[in-house]
Amino acid sequence: MSDESAEKTRKLHLANEAKRLLAEPLIDNFFNYQEALCFEAFRRLPMGSTVDEYRTVHHDLLAVDRLKSALQTYIQEADIIAMQDRRGEAPEI
Repeated sequence: MSDESAEKTRKLHLANEAKRLLAEPLIDNFFNYQEALCFEAFRRLPMGSTVDEYRTVHHDLLAVDRLKSALQTYIQEADIIAMQDRRGEAPEI
């Protein structure tokens, strides 16, 4: 097996594992809960809070969103590679 083929196989395996994990109710609930915590933190900030306090909560929310998006992008890229392999196309990198 060539290094390129082994790398594709490895990426597809990791993407399938990521897809399986994202489909798990525990993981889905984790992301939903973390987002809810961030929104609740926004709501609980008292009037007159500093920009830094708002920024901290916003960064937390963005971190949760970035992690979930990164996992979804990883899965989508692997799905595209798998589709290209089935069609016999060379992947665009």
